[in-house]
This record gives sequence, structure tokens and C-alpha cells, in this order.
Amino acid sequence: MKRKACEEVGIASFHCELPGTATEEEILKTVRRFNADANVHGILVQLPLPKGVNEERVLAEISIEKDVDGFHPENIGKLAMKGHEPLFVPCTPKGCIELLKRSGVELSGKNAVVVGRSNIVGMPAAMLLMKENCTVTVVHSKTKDPKRVCREADVIVAACGSAEMVKKDWVKKGAVIIDVGTNGVDDKTKKAGYRLVGDVDYAEVRKVASAITPVPGGVGPMTICMLLSNTLDSGAPFALASRRRPVRAFPTRFNFNHSFNRLLECLSRVARTSRSLVYTAPTGAGKSRVADALLEETLASDGGGRALVVLPYVALVRERAMALAKTLRARGIGVRAYAGGESEGWALGGDARCAVTTIEKAANAVSRALERGSFDELRIVVVDELHMVSEDERGGVLEGMLARIRHATRSGRARRGGPRIVCMSATVNARSLERLAKWLDAETYVGTYRPVELREHVVREDGVFVKTGEGLTRVRDAPRAGGSERERELGVVAELVGEVFVHGHSTLVFCASKAQCSNVAKRLAGIFHRHPAAMSLRERFVERLFDACEGAPDVDLVQAILSGIAWHHAGLTTAEKNVIEEGFRDGAILALTCTTTLAAGVNLPTRRTIIIPGYIAGTRTPSMAQYKQMAGRAGRKGQSDVGESFLIVMKKDAVAWAQNLVCGDLPPLESRLFPPSRGRDAPPTAEQKKFYLESIACGILKTKEDAGELACRTFAWTSEDDYSSILLRQEVSLKQIHDEGVVMVRRTGENSTEWCSTPEGFAFYRCSLPIAHAKKLRSELDDALRNGLNLTSRTHLLFFCISNESNFLANNLNWHVWSDWLEHDSVLHQLGEKHLGVTREYAEHAQYRLGVSAESRAVRSRHERLAAAHLLSELLANDDTIFDIEQKWSLMSNGAIDRGKIQSLQNMAATTAGMASVLANECGWSALAGLMLNVSEELQAGARRELLPLMRLDGMTGARARSLYNAGFKTPTIIASLATEKLDKLVEACLKSLSRSSRAGLDQAMRTTAWRVATSLAKNAREVSVMEARAALANLEE
Repeated sequence: MKRKACEEVGIASFHCELPGTATEEEILKTVRRFNADANVHGILVQLPLPKGVNEERVLAEISIEKDVDGFHPENIGKLAMKGHEPLFVPCTPKGCIELLKRSGVELSGKNAVVVGRSNIVGMPAAMLLMKENCTVTVVHSKTKDPKRVCREADVIVAACGSAEMVKKDWVKKGAVIIDVGTNGVDDKTKKAGYRLVGDVDYAEVRKVASAITPVPGGVGPMTICMLLSNTLDSGAPFALASRRRPVRAFPTRFNFNHSFNRLLECLSRVARTSRSLVYTAPTGAGKSRVADALLEETLASDGGGRALVVLPYVALVRERAMALAKTLRARGIGVRAYAGGESEGWALGGDARCAVTTIEKAANAVSRALERGSFDELRIVVVDELHMVSEDERGGVLEGMLARIRHATRSGRARRGGPRIVCMSATVNARSLERLAKWLDAETYVGTYRPVELREHVVREDGVFVKTGEGLTRVRDAPRAGGSERERELGVVAELVGEVFVHGHSTLVFCASKAQCSNVAKRLAGIFHRHPAAMSLRERFVERLFDACEGAPDVDLVQAILSGIAWHHAGLTTAEKNVIEEGFRDGAILALTCTTTLAAGVNLPTRRTIIIPGYIAGTRTPSMAQYKQMAGRAGRKGQSDVGESFLIVMKKDAVAWAQNLVCGDLPPLESRLFPPSRGRDAPPTAEQKKFYLESIACGILKTKEDAGELACRTFAWTSEDDYSSILLRQEVSLKQIHDEGVVMVRRTGENSTEWCSTPEGFAFYRCSLPIAHAKKLRSELDDALRNGLNLTSRTHLLFFCISNESNFLANNLNWHVWSDWLEHDSVLHQLGEKHLGVTREYAEHAQYRLGVSAESRAVRSRHERLAAAHLLSELLANDDTIFDIEQKWSLMSNGAIDRGKIQSLQNMAATTAGMASVLANECGWSALAGLMLNVSEELQAGARRELLPLMRLDGMTGARARSLYNAGFKTPTIIASLATEKLDKLVEACLKSLSRSSRAGLDQAMRTTAWRVATSLAKNAREVSVMEARAALANLEE
């Protein structure tokens, strides 16, 4: 029957029969031969085996990738483990579950009894029913009163091998019966002298059961169907592009240098002294552990000392803070994250001795410590991704912070010798490492050991090449795919993903743009069919995506996740990205397309990375540093035993570029505070002016000698090319900030003077904004106070929080739609004309104006900022979800608007609002400072002030909080007081908060989402209420 079924569906099958006298070794030899045959995708061993043969050993010998019967110990083990999915599930139990599901039997919460505990059917069936959330009981030969146990069952799976054992009085009315047994009983009326019956008395039990499978013709055909399904899954990667090809292993040509002894020696030497350390090692080599060990040792030996850990991205700050909190908790050392607008106060002024921060927060913390005289408390500074010192946008900030630390240490302002600096990077060449060590007066360490081997490949039209010590070596033909360049590229991606996808291994596909991310993911989802064994795990993440999207997920993304595929880029909200990241880590998502920011910004290790090159602003991407980060994601310890990266190059003119990217030397790091590319006569940059203002305001630059010494502490000084150019640019910068009125020279004696900040300059320093931005914002706030603030809505205050650098509506505003809005919205119209010089008449004609003059550009900018402020005002009103606002505002922009851009605008505005509050306070405008602080807090939470208590609950959104507030649930305590069986009102409030832009046909899904959200909120509200009560009690006791 199996061979006939294979023939009907086009699966080639053949039979290998061994004599009954075959030895165990002969059977094992046959299995190994089929394991090695790339044309064989599934192997079945017919049980039982001859006496004396170790059945378990034979089954374990079958390659797990070809165990289509599902009996391999690893497959059975994963079936028994929560959160793990086997590659294949035993066919008969899988067929039983499929029968129940296809028949519409609801399993969750039901009582199920499995009669029989064999390894082939009984035990796997019990585990599968548990995965379906049944309460399962197994009846076996030692069970007392099996009749009573069976009578309580909603579902019975009979697999005991005893003819008609389960009688009518064993079954309650309405139960569902799956009869797996096949037994022969004497029947002289039959030609063969017997007939087949099951383990259930079919004729009698059918009278009380709501559904029952016959024997024969019930479970048997389903077993064969599941066998064919497993075989199809096993051969899936070879069916890509309608081809059948074996997957060839790539040769290993790496010799690892196990340099742990040298690393331990280096650490011991650094730990015994106050020397700093700069070290480089491959991605995935455990660099962070080295820094954590030094950090812990330093804080443990200095009871009052503080630590500063600096990372480039908010996501990495949060992740590292959680990891350090676990490590340092045993020593009683507190850890706190400071990133964006999330944390109040300055990083070195809180109770936690270890602060984990972004680059900008770290620079502010060091300046404040110098200003306040608490710099000596700082004992260690850890900088991850030190190569960021050469990055265009933020390199100057990082260089300036470290230069101030070095200057304070060397000039004697640090009475205890200054903090130890520990820096690390995977993308620094030998020359740059030498310069960094000289700059920071540090020991160096170069690591070459990687716990998991990384094999780097380049895929070209003429073959697949692997990186070796000699360059690139051809190892196989390139995957064949026809069509355009893009179609060939996609075919290669699908082939490479498929080779590991079917075995449950993960792949990151790096794309050059957001559009390419989603397009590639959709195409992959259409190629790979859904694996039934993984559906339950994937459906759980789809449910979480519904919650994260407030009931309105991208339908294409949902379908992709069900196929094990997803995309990840800046167009998604943080909540969506969190669900996708967790789905990838948990194995529900096996192929994730993403943009370059994920390579360094999120820690997602994988088995294989695929890199699709592209162009950004005419420059070919990725850069070499980006490539190293992307390739390094493959093969992390504890995740897989090997890592593979594939750079796809379909254009012949890119071959040399690709070879240099994979095999070439990293480019040298360069200063961004004093870029060598800018001539000595170039005007001062914003970074230079801000650096010198901060250095003067915090008190470390007072004299001409201080200025010269500070220049010597910059990374630029180590280039040894043109000291005079650096000193000249420094002199010009100081003169310009003096002329702008932010610093001045004051007399300190008869023949002595020193630099100091003016009140305005000190205010600019405290708010941390660039000088030009701070000056403009101060002028706007001053005008508002003189001419009056419009507080009928938050829009006027939000206007001050928008800069065109972060405004996606800049140069993208649809002037025709904007003109209509100004005409019909009286509040907006009045605010624009009376307070901001924004008129409908200008908007009507703006689409025809080029805006060449400075005045015209300024007016256009005010219109664009007001439009963005109005968007945020609607978001804070919480009448609509961010997904509804995304749809509504798509008409306002000539370019694409997505919820990721809206959330990014909200985050940037929250940070600016906090800075504006500090600026207003320093200028003596305390009432305005309070208003801007309120706006900052509301933007951080995404909700108006009255809703902030509710925003403390996990999973709360602004629209959800507004709906609950209007329904009477104004605090977590009120929600916590609800009884579990009385959540209907809470569910209705959650349902009303879900997106109005949901697709048709999702009504039931929306109601299910609302119920899930309500129960989760109620549980979290109880936890929050208990924590607050305990805190209040502790305060009373004190």
C-alpha cells in the first residue's frame, strides 16, 4: 500500500529486504548506505526486528533528516519537550491528530485517554494531545479500573493491540473515538478464515460515540498520508525551482588559534594594574564576557565606585543591562539602562552603580560628573563597538567623551588616577588598533579564536567560492536560476535558505532596503510549504503579532510567519519587531529578511547569513565593517555547530568589490571630530563647536594650555599627520563659539584670563542639543512666551519638539491635502496663522514654489513641522491606534508613511521635548519647563497624562488605555479587582481599542485578540498592585 501511494503522488520508492538471519551490523550497514545516498530522502525500518537485534540502536542510526517514520530518539525527545518541535512526528499518531482537526473536533481543554503506551503509537499520541492542550491520561496493563478512566474521556485513542477491548459501557455519550488497533479474529464466513477488527467494539460503541473511525479504512490510510507528508518535507529543499539536487557539504579550510592562555594572561596583567585595554576579536568570540569580568572585578574591589557601559543602539543597551543585572545581582550591585528618553536623571547620579547607556547619554554623564566634581567615582568605562568612533554621525560624540576622560586623567583633575577604559570591536585593523591603544594609553589584545567556525562564501554566476588562506576557492556550481538578474538572485537565495530550512536551521537574509526585505520574504513564503508540526508554535506568535498590532497586523506578514518566514525593518513598530525577534530565537521563524541595522543593533545569532548587496545614495553596500557584522551573526556558541555566510554577486562588475569585501583588509579608522578629509581652512563643524562648548562648560578647558592638552587627547592627534591643522581648527572653533555668545573670556587676575560659558551657553550645554538647534529653539520658546502659547491642544508645544532632520514629512508634504486640512480644522488654522506664520494661502501655492530663498525655506519648514506636530497630537489623543493613523496620514505625504516612521518621530520628539524642558528651566522659564516635561513624558508613554497610570501595564498602548479609561478602568488597581469570570466589560473595552482599519473577515480574530489582551492585562494589573502595596508597606515600616 505504501509503495502504491508513493507511485500515485510521484515519489520514487524502493524496497530493500534482508533475510531473517541478518545480523545487527548488516542492518546498520544498510541504513548507513541509505544515509549517505543523496537521492534518498526518507528511510523506513519495518518493525519489529529479528530477535537479538537492538531496535533502539538501529533507529538511532537513521539520519534524523531522513527519519520520516519519526522514531529517531532525538525526534521523540523533542516531541516530549515543551517549546521544541521534532523534524518529523511518528506517522500514525500524527494521522490521529490530523483526523481530529480535519473533523472539527475542538481539543483544547478536553479530557483525552490513550489506551496503550507503545513507543510507536501510544506514547507519541499522548504527547501530541498534550501539545494540543488536552488533559491526557494513559491507560495501560497496570491501570486499575480502566473502564472508569475511559468513561471520563471526551476523546479516546485506542492503541492497545487487544481485539474489541473498549466496550460500549466504557464510553460516555458524545465521546470521539480513534481506533488505531488492527487485530485478526476468527471468522469462517471469510475466505481467509478471519476478519480485521480494531481495539474498540465498533458495532456497539458507535451507538454512543459522536464520531468513531472504522477498522479497516480509518487510521490506516491516514498513516500512509502522513508518511508521504513527512517524505515531502524531507525532500523540500531539493524541490526548489523544480529541481532535485543533493546538498553538498562545503570544505573546511580553517585552523583555529586557541589563544585562551594569552587572553587570560592579558586579563590578569590588566586586572593587577590600572591600565586600560583595547582588544579585538571575531564576532561571536565572547568579547563582552572579557569586559564584564573586568567590570565586575573593578566594582567588587571598590565599594563606592561606578561603572559606565557604552553601546551604540538602544536595543543593545536594554539587552546588555538585563544581562549585567543578572551577573551583578549576587554582589549587590545595581544596574540601570539609560537610552533615548526612557530614564530620568543623569547616568552617574542614580542609585545604580553600573549605568548602561547610549553614546550620547554617556557623553552627557561624563560632562556632568566633571562639572559636579564626582568624576573620581567613575572607576571603569566599557565601550563596545569602538569602531563607531569613525562613524559619520556619532563618531565625534564618542571621541569627544573619551578625549575629556583622558584629559581629566592626565591633567590631574582625577585624584584617583581616572577610570580604566576597556574598549572592544570586531572590525578594527592592526594599524587602527595600535593608534587606539596609543590614544587611550592601553594594553592591546588581538584574538583570532572563534568558538564556532565561520565559513565565508561568495556566490557568483560562475560558481560558489569559499574564503581560504589563499583567497577565494571554487567549491561547486552556482545554483541555476533563469530570468532577470533579480529573479536569478531570488532563486539563489531560495536555494540557500532551503538547504537549512528543512532541517530546522535558521537564516538571516540581509537586504539593501525595506521594500526588498518584504518582497524577498513574501516570495520565500510562497516557495516553502507549511510544516504541520511547526504550526502550533507559529500560530502562537501570530497571536502575539495580533496583540502587538492592536488587531491589525499586516496580512502578508501573518501568512509569511505561518510559513516560517518574516521580515524585520524600520517600517515596523518596536512591539512588532520584538515579536518577530522572539519568534526567530524560539525557532518559529526560520528565515528572516532584514536590513543592515539588525547586524549590529540586535543580537540574533543564526546558522546561516545571506547578504544581498545594493546601493545607498550611489554607494555600493554593505561596507566592509557592515559585512563583517552581518557575516559574524552566523554560528554562535550554543546556537549551532557551524556558521556560514553567503555574499551574492550577480553582476560581473561587482566581482572584484566582493573579493575585497570578503578577503581584504579593514579600512583604517579616522577621526570624526577632526576629519582628515576636511581642509585646514574648512569652517568648524557642529561637532567641534559642541565639543568645545561642553569642555568649557564642564570646567576642563579654561586656559590656552588646557586647549592644547585637550587637542593632544583626541584620536585625531594619533594620526601624526598635521598637528598644526588640528590646532588651527581648534582655534577657529573657539573663536566662533565666542563670537556666537555661548562662551566668553573672563579675567581671573591682573595678568590671567580663562574661558567660561555664558548663561545662554551653559543652558545649551545642559540641554545637550547642538548649538544651532538650541539657539533656534530658545528663540522660538522666547517668542511663544512673549506672544502667547496656544494650549487648546498639545500641537503648539509639540511643534517645538520637531526638527526637520527627524521629520519624515520634510520635503514630502502633500500641499494640496495639507491646504484642505488647514481650511477645515479651525484650531489648526488659528494656531498656524496667529502663532507660527503658517497660512493656508501659502500652502495652496507651495506646490508650485521652488522655495529657493532662505525665507521661503523657513516658511516651508514651519508648515512641515506643524503637520508633524498635528500628527503627534492625534497620536496622543489616543482616539486612534498608530495603525489607523498610518492609514489616515498616508494621504498627507508624497512618500510612503509607515508606523515605524511615526514611532521614530514620536521617540525623537520625546527626546527633544526633554531637552527643551531642561533648556527652559536653565533660562528661568519654570512653567514652560514643566509643560515641556509633561509633553516628553506623554510622548515616551504614547498617551496623555491622565492615562499614564495605565501605561505602567505590560502591553498597554495609548488607544487601549484611552478605551479602558473611558470605560471606567482608570487605574491598574481597578482592573486588578475584577474577578476572572467577570472580564466581559474589560474585553469589550479592549475590543473597542483595536484598529478600525482591520481587514474584513477578522471579526472573530479581533474578539479573540481582545480576550487575550484583557486576561493578560488583568493578570499584570494584579502583579503591579501587589508590588505597589508591598513598596508602600516597606515605606511605612521605614
